[in-house]
Amino acid sequence: MTIATFFSLLINVAVGIYFARYYPRQVERQFRGRRVPPFFAALAAILRPIGYLLIIASAGYAVYIGITG
Repeated sequence: MTIATFFSLLINVAVGIYFARYYPRQVERQFRGRRVPPFFAALAAILRPIGYLLIIASAGYAVYIGITG
C-alpha cells in the first residue's frame, strides 16, 4: 500500500465518520426545540447509511490491498 492510498483511505474513513456520526447530531443540536425542516431531516437520514457504507467500503478495500499486495 502506497502512502497515497493510505491517505486516501484515511480521508474516506474521516468523511464516512462525519456523515454517519457528526452531521446527524449537528442537525439535531441546531434545531433542538424547533421543528427540523424536511430537507435537513431527509439529508441526515440519507447521509447516515452512506457514511457507514463508505467506512465499510474503505475497510474492505484496505483488506483487499493488504491481501493482494
